[in-house]
Amino acid sequence: MPKTQIVSPKISQPSGHFSQATMIEARGRLVFISGMTARRADGTIAGIGDIEAQTRQVCENVKSAVEQAGGTMDDICRIATARIALASRSSTRLLHEAFQPSWSVASAR
Repeated sequence: MPKTQIVSPKISQPSGHFSQATMIEARGRLVFISGMTARRADGTIAGIGDIEAQTRQVCENVKSAVEQAGGTMDDICRIATARIALASRSSTRLLHEAFQPSWSVASAR
């Protein structure tokens, strides 16, 4: 399912790598995933005290859920994260981009 990043000249241009909206043609199934944490399949928490390890586990969990629904990581249209410490922002963003390069262009919020 192709995604198109939307930027309108009638709206103030977003800063950084953000777009104003993401458009998809939806004729099939949509899957919404929320509340993903850094828990492994056995219920233990991955990477206690290590934000990169926890982010990697969350990415793996998202990938597993998407694949179980019949999709691929390229089908993801939007991802939003919540962090307690702003200092972790750059390391988690780099991991997101390494895990799935198309995530480097953020969708509208």
